[in-house]
Amino acid sequence: MKTTILISLLCLASMGAYAQSSYNHAVCKKAHNMPKGARPVFPEGSYTALQDPSCPPCYEYRSKYGYLVMECPFLRFPAEHGNKSEPLVTQKYPIDGAMEVQAQNVYSGYYPAVCRKAPNMPAGARPVFPSSAYTPLQDPSCPPCYEYRSKYGYMVMECPYLRFVPEHND
Repeated sequence: MKTTILISLLCLASMGAYAQSSYNHAVCKKAHNMPKGARPVFPEGSYTALQDPSCPPCYEYRSKYGYLVMECPFLRFPAEHGNKSEPLVTQKYPIDGAMEVQAQNVYSGYYPAVCRKAPNMPAGARPVFPSSAYTPLQDPSCPPCYEYRSKYGYMVMECPYLRFVPEHND
C-alpha cells in the first residue's frame, strides 16, 4: 500500500514538473535600486533589450517631489545620427492647473570614462597630467599621475597609468 501511494505521488510530482518545464515563462530581473512602489513599463520607441524581450526593461515611479520618473536599466537605445544643432524636443501639457513637462534628449553614444584611482594612492594626493610626452594606459582624458607631499616635505609625482616615450639621443 505504501509503495503504491509513493509511486502515485512521484508520478504526480513528475507530471507537475513536466507541466512547469513545458510552460516557457520568462524570469524578469528586478533592478537592485528600484524604489518601492515602482511599476514595470515598456518604453516607446526602438531599443535593444538587455534581458528577455517579454520583460519590461524600465520602471516608473513618482519621486519625492512629485515628478514621474522612468528609469531603464535593462535596455540600450540605438545611437541616433541626427543633426547635432537640432533643438531638444520639449512638450508641456497643462493638467488641472498643474503643468507636466516631457522632454526628449538625443545622446550620441559617447560615455565619459571612469577614471581609475591607483590602489596605493596616498590620502591627500591630487590627480595631475605630466608635462612631458607619454603614452596613456587608460582613457586619455583621465590624469595618469598623482602628486603628493611626502612626510619629508618633498613633492612626489607617481604615474602608474602611463608609459613615457623613450628619448632618442643622436
